[in-house]
Amino acid sequence: MNLKERIKILKDANQIDNSVEVSLLNIINMFWDNFNIKLTEKNGSMLITHLAVALERIKQGKCKTGIDEDIYKEIQQNEFYGKSVNALSKIADICNIDIPYNEQTFIIMHLCTLFQNNLWESD
Repeated sequence: MNLKERIKILKDANQIDNSVEVSLLNIINMFWDNFNIKLTEKNGSMLITHLAVALERIKQGKCKTGIDEDIYKEIQQNEFYGKSVNALSKIADICNIDIPYNEQTFIIMHLCTLFQNNLWESD
């Protein structure tokens, strides 16, 4: 399975709507265009799946509790935290949505992981 197939499955199962589907596809392109990262099932499935669910939750006003603040403080020390905040801003622009803080913390965690893993893969 690839990420586009994953997104189609989520759409066909009515877990996401058309606008989220389009946003996710644009986010995949954004990572290539802005960060030279080709999102794949291996490196991007957790992020894309989380974003799909999170975007639907945000649209429905059903945001969940964020990461424990002590854990988030550790994430803020990650060398890719700034880059992750930048990527999150681009994601919010693509989706044309204000992402609540509680959702931001989880997304930033996934982004830090993505950037860290991409560094390892390129070594």
